[in-house]
Amino acid sequence: MSSPFFRISPSGVETAVNIDDQFVAPFPSPLWLIGAGPSLQREDIDLIRSSPAPKFCVNLSGCNKDGRPPLFRPDFWTGYDSTRRFHKSIYLDPGIMKFVCKSRKADIIPETMYRVYEAPNTLFFDREYRKFEEFTNPNSDRIIDCQDTFVQAIDIAYRLGFRKIFMVGVELAVIPSDEQLELAAQHGVEYDPRTMSTKMEKVDGALLRDFDVRCREKGLVRDCNPGEECEDGKKRMILDVGRPEHYSMSETRKWQTTIRADEHYYRTSQYLRMARGNFSKNGLELVCCTSPSRLSNYFTNKTVEEACEWIKETVGDPASETCLGKYEEITKPGSGLMPMRDYKPHGDDRVNDFHKKTDNERIEMLTKKVADIPEEIELDSLL
Repeated sequence: MSSPFFRISPSGVETAVNIDDQFVAPFPSPLWLIGAGPSLQREDIDLIRSSPAPKFCVNLSGCNKDGRPPLFRPDFWTGYDSTRRFHKSIYLDPGIMKFVCKSRKADIIPETMYRVYEAPNTLFFDREYRKFEEFTNPNSDRIIDCQDTFVQAIDIAYRLGFRKIFMVGVELAVIPSDEQLELAAQHGVEYDPRTMSTKMEKVDGALLRDFDVRCREKGLVRDCNPGEECEDGKKRMILDVGRPEHYSMSETRKWQTTIRADEHYYRTSQYLRMARGNFSKNGLELVCCTSPSRLSNYFTNKTVEEACEWIKETVGDPASETCLGKYEEITKPGSGLMPMRDYKPHGDDRVNDFHKKTDNERIEMLTKKVADIPEEIELDSLL
Protein backbone atom coordinates (compact mmCIF):
# COMPACT_ATOMS: atom_id res chain seq x y z
CA MET A 1 0.00 0.00 0.00
CA SER A 2 1.37 3.41 -0.96
CA SER A 3 0.12 6.65 0.52
CA PRO A 4 -1.56 9.15 -1.84
CA PHE A 5 -0.02 12.20 -0.16
CA PHE A 6 3.18 14.03 -1.09
CA ARG A 7 4.93 17.38 -0.91
CA ILE A 8 6.07 19.28 -4.03
CA SER A 9 9.21 21.41 -4.13
CA PRO A 10 9.68 24.51 -6.31
CA SER A 11 11.75 22.28 -8.61
CA GLY A 12 8.80 19.92 -8.99
CA VAL A 13 10.30 17.14 -6.87
CA GLU A 14 7.61 15.05 -5.20
CA THR A 15 8.37 13.69 -1.74
CA ALA A 16 6.03 11.04 -0.36
CA VAL A 17 4.51 11.73 3.05
CA ASN A 18 2.94 8.63 4.52
CA ILE A 19 0.36 9.66 7.10
CA ASP A 20 -2.12 6.89 6.32
CA ASP A 21 -3.89 5.72 9.50
CA GLN A 22 -2.09 8.42 11.50
CA PHE A 23 -5.26 8.97 13.53
CA VAL A 24 -6.43 5.37 13.97
CA ALA A 25 -7.46 4.63 17.56
CA PRO A 26 -8.65 1.52 19.48
CA PHE A 27 -12.12 3.05 19.10
CA PRO A 28 -13.68 4.69 16.01
CA SER A 29 -11.58 7.84 15.82
CA PRO A 30 -14.00 10.82 15.59
CA LEU A 31 -13.90 13.80 13.24
CA TRP A 32 -16.18 16.75 12.55
CA LEU A 33 -16.75 17.29 8.82
CA ILE A 34 -18.00 20.84 8.46
CA GLY A 35 -20.22 21.81 5.53
CA ALA A 36 -21.34 25.28 4.48
CA GLY A 37 -25.10 24.77 4.68
CA PRO A 38 -27.23 27.49 6.31
CA SER A 39 -28.17 25.17 9.19
CA LEU A 40 -24.65 25.63 10.55
CA GLN A 41 -25.67 29.07 11.81
CA ARG A 42 -28.33 27.42 14.00
CA GLU A 43 -26.00 24.92 15.68
CA ASP A 44 -24.18 25.30 18.99
CA ILE A 45 -20.84 26.28 17.48
CA ASP A 46 -19.10 26.64 20.84
CA LEU A 47 -20.10 23.09 21.77
CA ILE A 48 -18.57 21.72 18.56
CA ARG A 49 -15.43 23.83 18.95
CA SER A 50 -14.84 22.61 22.51
CA SER A 51 -15.38 18.92 21.72
CA PRO A 52 -12.10 16.93 21.64
CA ALA A 53 -12.29 15.94 17.97
CA PRO A 54 -10.61 17.69 15.02
CA LYS A 55 -12.54 19.81 12.53
CA PHE A 56 -12.29 19.27 8.78
CA CYS A 57 -13.56 22.14 6.60
CA VAL A 58 -14.08 22.17 2.84
CA ASN A 59 -13.99 25.12 0.46
CA LEU A 60 -15.47 28.12 2.33
CA SER A 61 -17.14 26.10 5.09
CA GLY A 62 -16.36 27.39 8.55
CA CYS A 63 -16.63 30.98 7.32
CA ASN A 64 -19.21 33.28 8.87
CA LYS A 65 -21.28 36.15 7.52
CA ASP A 66 -18.96 38.90 6.31
CA GLY A 67 -17.71 41.09 9.12
CA ARG A 68 -17.95 38.35 11.75
CA PRO A 69 -15.21 36.03 13.08
CA PRO A 70 -15.03 32.58 11.45
CA LEU A 71 -17.32 29.90 12.84
CA PHE A 72 -14.37 27.48 12.72
CA ARG A 73 -10.64 27.54 12.11
CA PRO A 74 -10.11 24.03 10.78
CA ASP A 75 -7.52 21.43 11.71
CA PHE A 76 -7.80 19.99 8.18
CA TRP A 77 -8.93 21.64 4.96
CA THR A 78 -9.44 20.66 1.34
CA GLY A 79 -10.88 22.37 -1.72
CA TYR A 80 -11.83 21.31 -5.21
CA ASP A 81 -12.33 24.58 -7.06
CA SER A 82 -9.84 27.17 -8.26
CA THR A 83 -7.47 28.54 -5.61
CA ARG A 84 -8.69 32.11 -6.18
CA ARG A 85 -12.03 31.18 -4.57
CA PHE A 86 -10.43 30.57 -1.18
CA HIS A 87 -8.64 32.56 1.48
CA LYS A 88 -5.03 33.55 2.04
CA SER A 89 -5.30 32.80 5.77
CA ILE A 90 -6.17 29.17 5.07
CA TYR A 91 -3.20 28.53 2.80
CA LEU A 92 -0.64 30.36 4.93
CA ASP A 93 -1.72 29.14 8.38
CA PRO A 94 0.87 26.50 9.42
CA GLY A 95 -1.59 25.07 11.94
CA ILE A 96 -4.00 23.92 9.22
CA MET A 97 -3.12 20.74 7.34
CA LYS A 98 -4.22 21.32 3.77
CA PHE A 99 -4.91 18.71 1.10
CA VAL A 100 -4.78 20.02 -2.46
CA CYS A 101 -4.97 18.33 -5.83
CA LYS A 102 -1.65 18.28 -7.66
CA SER A 103 -3.14 20.23 -10.57
CA ARG A 104 -3.39 23.29 -8.27
CA LYS A 105 0.26 23.24 -7.20
CA ALA A 106 1.33 26.31 -9.19
CA ASP A 107 -1.77 28.42 -8.50
CA ILE A 108 -1.04 31.77 -6.86
CA ILE A 109 -2.38 32.13 -3.33
CA PRO A 110 -4.83 35.07 -3.19
CA GLU A 111 -3.35 38.45 -2.15
CA THR A 112 0.22 37.05 -2.20
CA MET A 113 3.17 36.30 -4.44
CA TYR A 114 3.32 32.70 -3.20
CA ARG A 115 2.35 29.59 -5.10
CA VAL A 116 0.39 26.81 -3.46
CA TYR A 117 3.41 24.47 -3.35
CA GLU A 118 5.05 27.01 -1.01
CA ALA A 119 2.21 26.97 1.51
CA PRO A 120 3.17 25.42 4.87
CA ASN A 121 1.67 22.13 6.00
CA THR A 122 0.27 21.43 2.53
CA LEU A 123 0.04 17.96 1.01
CA PHE A 124 -0.86 17.14 -2.57
CA PHE A 125 -2.57 14.17 -4.19
CA ASP A 126 -3.70 12.84 -7.56
CA ARG A 127 -7.33 11.93 -8.21
CA GLU A 128 -9.12 8.98 -9.82
CA TYR A 129 -12.64 7.84 -10.66
CA ARG A 130 -13.96 4.85 -8.71
CA LYS A 131 -16.96 2.55 -8.62
CA PHE A 132 -19.26 2.63 -5.59
CA GLU A 133 -17.90 -0.62 -4.15
CA GLU A 134 -14.42 0.99 -4.15
CA PHE A 135 -15.51 4.40 -2.85
CA THR A 136 -12.93 4.18 -0.07
CA ASN A 137 -9.92 2.15 -1.13
CA PRO A 138 -7.04 1.76 1.36
CA ASN A 139 -4.83 0.26 -1.35
CA SER A 140 -5.08 3.14 -3.80
CA ASP A 141 -2.37 5.77 -4.21
CA ARG A 142 -4.96 8.37 -5.24
CA ILE A 143 -8.02 10.15 -3.83
CA ILE A 144 -11.51 9.67 -5.26
CA ASP A 145 -12.79 12.19 -7.80
CA CYS A 146 -16.55 12.79 -7.92
CA GLN A 147 -16.16 16.47 -8.79
CA ASP A 148 -17.24 17.12 -5.21
CA THR A 149 -15.18 18.48 -2.31
CA PHE A 150 -17.33 16.83 0.35
CA VAL A 151 -16.72 13.34 -1.05
CA GLN A 152 -13.03 14.20 -1.48
CA ALA A 153 -12.84 15.12 2.21
CA ILE A 154 -14.48 11.85 3.28
CA ASP A 155 -11.88 9.84 1.37
CA ILE A 156 -9.01 11.90 2.80
CA ALA A 157 -10.40 11.52 6.33
CA TYR A 158 -10.66 7.76 5.84
CA ARG A 159 -7.05 7.53 4.68
CA LEU A 160 -5.96 9.51 7.75
CA GLY A 161 -7.61 6.90 9.98
CA PHE A 162 -10.84 8.58 11.07
CA ARG A 163 -13.67 6.08 11.31
CA LYS A 164 -16.60 8.04 12.79
CA ILE A 165 -17.35 11.21 10.86
CA PHE A 166 -19.90 13.62 12.29
CA MET A 167 -21.31 15.71 9.42
CA VAL A 168 -22.71 19.14 10.30
CA GLY A 169 -23.90 21.89 7.96
CA VAL A 170 -24.46 19.34 5.21
CA GLU A 171 -28.04 19.70 4.00
CA LEU A 172 -26.83 18.67 0.53
CA ALA A 173 -29.91 20.53 -0.69
CA VAL A 174 -31.19 24.02 -1.42
CA ILE A 175 -34.59 24.27 0.27
CA PRO A 176 -37.18 26.81 -0.92
CA SER A 177 -37.62 29.71 1.48
CA ASP A 178 -40.65 29.94 3.78
CA GLU A 179 -41.93 32.83 1.67
CA GLN A 180 -41.61 30.79 -1.51
CA LEU A 181 -43.36 27.80 0.06
CA GLU A 182 -46.21 29.98 1.31
CA LEU A 183 -46.71 31.59 -2.08
CA ALA A 184 -46.50 28.23 -3.84
CA ALA A 185 -49.01 26.63 -1.46
CA GLN A 186 -51.49 29.43 -2.19
CA HIS A 187 -51.37 28.36 -5.84
CA GLY A 188 -51.73 24.63 -5.19
CA VAL A 189 -48.07 23.58 -5.20
CA GLU A 190 -47.47 20.81 -2.64
CA TYR A 191 -44.00 20.55 -1.11
CA ASP A 192 -43.01 17.98 1.55
CA PRO A 193 -40.22 19.44 3.74
CA ARG A 194 -39.57 16.02 5.30
CA THR A 195 -38.58 14.42 1.99
CA MET A 196 -37.59 17.72 0.31
CA SER A 197 -39.78 16.81 -2.64
CA THR A 198 -42.52 18.44 -4.72
CA LYS A 199 -45.79 16.74 -5.65
CA MET A 200 -45.79 16.41 -9.45
CA GLU A 201 -48.36 14.99 -11.86
CA LYS A 202 -46.94 11.45 -11.85
CA VAL A 203 -44.10 11.10 -9.32
CA ASP A 204 -42.67 13.31 -6.59
CA GLY A 205 -39.83 15.54 -7.72
CA ALA A 206 -36.69 15.44 -5.57
CA LEU A 207 -35.03 18.57 -6.96
CA LEU A 208 -35.36 22.31 -6.55
CA ARG A 209 -35.78 22.31 -10.33
CA ASP A 210 -39.00 20.27 -9.88
CA PHE A 211 -40.33 22.85 -7.44
CA ASP A 212 -39.49 25.58 -9.94
CA VAL A 213 -41.21 23.74 -12.80
CA ARG A 214 -44.33 23.00 -10.74
CA CYS A 215 -44.65 26.64 -9.69
CA ARG A 216 -44.57 27.73 -13.33
CA GLU A 217 -47.10 25.03 -14.24
CA LYS A 218 -49.42 26.49 -11.60
CA GLY A 219 -49.16 29.95 -13.15
CA LEU A 220 -46.65 31.55 -10.80
CA VAL A 221 -45.25 33.82 -13.52
CA ARG A 222 -45.82 37.45 -14.44
CA ASP A 223 -44.83 39.85 -17.17
CA CYS A 224 -41.24 41.01 -17.05
CA ASN A 225 -40.53 44.57 -15.95
CA PRO A 226 -37.91 46.69 -17.75
CA GLY A 227 -34.37 45.81 -16.63
CA GLU A 228 -35.30 42.42 -15.13
CA GLU A 229 -33.70 39.15 -16.22
CA CYS A 230 -36.52 36.99 -17.55
CA GLU A 231 -37.19 33.98 -19.74
CA ASP A 232 -39.47 34.53 -22.75
CA GLY A 233 -40.62 37.82 -21.28
CA LYS A 234 -41.91 36.18 -18.10
CA LYS A 235 -40.62 36.44 -14.51
CA ARG A 236 -40.99 33.76 -11.83
CA MET A 237 -43.13 35.09 -9.02
CA ILE A 238 -41.27 32.95 -6.47
CA LEU A 239 -38.27 35.19 -7.12
CA ASP A 240 -40.25 38.23 -5.99
CA VAL A 241 -40.25 36.90 -2.42
CA GLY A 242 -37.48 35.74 -0.07
CA ARG A 243 -35.00 33.45 -1.81
CA PRO A 244 -33.58 30.27 -0.28
CA GLU A 245 -30.60 30.35 2.04
CA HIS A 246 -27.76 28.65 0.22
CA TYR A 247 -24.78 28.98 2.54
CA SER A 248 -23.85 29.69 6.14
CA MET A 249 -21.55 32.48 4.95
CA SER A 250 -22.18 35.61 2.89
CA GLU A 251 -22.47 34.30 -0.65
CA THR A 252 -25.36 34.18 -3.12
CA ARG A 253 -25.90 32.71 -6.56
CA LYS A 254 -28.18 33.31 -9.51
CA TRP A 255 -31.37 31.25 -9.56
CA GLN A 256 -30.33 28.92 -12.39
CA THR A 257 -26.92 28.38 -10.75
CA THR A 258 -28.71 27.58 -7.48
CA ILE A 259 -30.90 25.05 -9.27
CA ARG A 260 -27.85 23.36 -10.81
CA ALA A 261 -26.09 23.34 -7.43
CA ASP A 262 -29.08 21.57 -5.87
CA GLU A 263 -28.91 18.89 -8.58
CA HIS A 264 -25.23 18.44 -7.80
CA TYR A 265 -26.00 18.08 -4.09
CA TYR A 266 -28.71 15.51 -4.82
CA ARG A 267 -26.35 13.47 -6.99
CA THR A 268 -23.73 13.53 -4.22
CA SER A 269 -26.28 12.31 -1.66
CA GLN A 270 -27.10 9.38 -3.94
CA TYR A 271 -23.42 8.60 -4.50
CA LEU A 272 -22.97 8.31 -0.74
CA ARG A 273 -26.12 6.21 -0.41
CA MET A 274 -24.86 3.78 -3.04
CA ALA A 275 -21.45 3.54 -1.33
CA ARG A 276 -22.85 2.45 2.06
CA GLY A 277 -21.74 -1.16 1.54
CA ASN A 278 -18.18 0.01 0.93
CA PHE A 279 -18.25 2.18 4.06
CA SER A 280 -19.50 -0.74 6.13
CA LYS A 281 -16.86 -3.09 4.73
CA ASN A 282 -14.08 -0.65 5.57
CA GLY A 283 -15.37 0.24 9.03
CA LEU A 284 -16.32 3.83 8.22
CA GLU A 285 -19.43 5.33 9.84
CA LEU A 286 -20.98 8.56 8.59
CA VAL A 287 -23.22 10.28 11.15
CA CYS A 288 -25.59 13.00 9.98
CA CYS A 289 -25.78 15.85 12.51
CA THR A 290 -27.68 18.14 10.14
CA SER A 291 -31.42 18.72 10.00
CA PRO A 292 -32.88 18.85 7.49
CA SER A 293 -30.51 16.91 5.24
CA ARG A 294 -30.79 14.57 2.30
CA LEU A 295 -28.36 12.29 4.14
CA SER A 296 -30.66 11.79 7.12
CA ASN A 297 -32.59 9.03 5.34
CA TYR A 298 -29.46 7.03 4.58
CA PHE A 299 -27.15 7.34 7.60
CA THR A 300 -27.26 7.38 11.39
CA ASN A 301 -28.73 10.58 12.78
CA LYS A 302 -27.54 12.41 15.89
CA THR A 303 -27.99 15.93 17.12
CA VAL A 304 -24.86 17.99 17.68
CA GLU A 305 -25.44 17.60 21.42
CA GLU A 306 -25.65 13.80 21.13
CA ALA A 307 -22.52 13.70 18.97
CA CYS A 308 -20.58 15.82 21.47
CA GLU A 309 -21.73 13.59 24.31
CA TRP A 310 -20.45 10.49 22.46
CA ILE A 311 -17.12 12.20 21.79
CA LYS A 312 -16.74 13.25 25.43
CA GLU A 313 -17.63 9.77 26.72
CA THR A 314 -15.13 8.18 24.32
CA VAL A 315 -12.25 10.65 24.28
CA GLY A 316 -12.76 12.57 27.53
CA ASP A 317 -14.25 15.88 28.57
CA PRO A 318 -11.59 18.62 28.77
CA ALA A 319 -14.05 20.98 30.49
CA SER A 320 -14.48 18.64 33.46
CA GLU A 321 -10.87 17.53 33.85
CA THR A 322 -8.98 19.12 36.75
CA CYS A 323 -5.28 19.84 37.24
CA LEU A 324 -5.17 20.45 40.99
CA GLY A 325 -3.21 17.67 42.67
CA LYS A 326 -2.17 15.94 39.44
CA TYR A 327 1.56 16.30 40.18
CA GLU A 328 0.93 14.71 43.59
CA GLU A 329 -1.15 11.88 42.13
CA ILE A 330 -0.47 8.55 43.87
CA THR A 331 -3.35 6.48 42.49
CA LYS A 332 -2.09 4.00 39.93
CA PRO A 333 -3.62 4.20 36.45
CA GLY A 334 -6.19 1.46 36.05
CA SER A 335 -7.06 1.24 39.73
CA GLY A 336 -10.50 -0.28 40.11
CA LEU A 337 -10.47 -1.68 36.58
CA MET A 338 -9.81 -5.19 35.33
CA PRO A 339 -6.03 -5.86 35.39
CA MET A 340 -4.36 -5.86 31.96
CA ARG A 341 -1.28 -7.72 30.74
CA ASP A 342 0.30 -7.41 27.30
CA TYR A 343 1.16 -10.66 25.50
CA LYS A 344 3.10 -11.27 22.33
CA PRO A 345 0.98 -12.46 19.38
CA HIS A 346 0.32 -16.19 19.39
CA GLY A 347 3.32 -17.86 17.84
CA ASP A 348 5.76 -15.02 18.48
CA ASP A 349 6.27 -16.36 22.02
CA ARG A 350 7.39 -19.77 20.81
CA VAL A 351 11.10 -20.65 20.43
CA ASN A 352 12.15 -21.48 16.88
CA ASP A 353 8.49 -21.68 15.76
CA PHE A 354 8.30 -25.11 17.41
CA HIS A 355 4.49 -25.09 17.28
CA LYS A 356 4.58 -24.74 13.48
CA LYS A 357 6.84 -27.77 12.90
CA THR A 358 5.73 -31.18 11.65
CA ASP A 359 6.06 -34.18 13.98
CA ASN A 360 9.24 -35.34 12.22
CA GLU A 361 10.76 -31.85 12.46
CA ARG A 362 9.94 -31.73 16.17
CA ILE A 363 11.55 -35.13 16.78
CA GLU A 364 14.65 -34.02 14.90
CA MET A 365 14.90 -30.85 16.98
CA LEU A 366 14.46 -32.74 20.26
CA THR A 367 16.99 -35.39 19.20
CA LYS A 368 19.55 -32.66 18.56
CA LYS A 369 18.87 -31.09 21.94
CA VAL A 370 19.32 -34.45 23.66
CA ALA A 371 22.58 -35.05 21.79
CA ASP A 372 23.89 -31.71 23.05
CA ILE A 373 23.43 -32.69 26.71
CA PRO A 374 26.85 -33.54 28.30
CA GLU A 375 27.30 -37.19 29.37
CA GLU A 376 28.52 -36.15 32.82
CA ILE A 377 27.14 -33.16 34.66
CA GLU A 378 29.02 -32.03 37.71
CA LEU A 379 26.83 -31.38 40.71
CA ASP A 380 28.64 -28.11 41.45
CA SER A 381 27.58 -26.74 38.07
CA LEU A 382 23.97 -27.14 39.08
CA LEU A 383 24.35 -25.25 42.39
